[in-house]
Amino acid sequence: MIPVGLSLRLGTSERSRLGMHVRIQAGAALNASPQDKVVQRLTRVLPQAKAGAGLSLALAPRLGLSLDFLYELLLYMYMQNGTLVVEPIMGFNVPVLFFYIRL
Repeated sequence: MIPVGLSLRLGTSERSRLGMHVRIQAGAALNASPQDKVVQRLTRVLPQAKAGAGLSLALAPRLGLSLDFLYELLLYMYMQNGTLVVEPIMGFNVPVLFFYIRL
């Protein structure tokens, strides 16, 4: 996924070592499956949105890590009999571990 998004921190101050946050991401996913899997595929780039909550731990004032539990919505688009068909694919992602540096 190539994310563009927003991360909000809830209930924690900027200087606390342990915090909770809400993460909302929107972007696109690159579909790398073989072309013959879907007839008349419209695109390999699929719109995607993720939302969820997580915990963050500051290791230093500007360095830390975050564990996120996200729910994902992926729109799979293709042409069928001359019309655009959109199939939503939804589900929970495997928990994601992010490392971050504040500038």
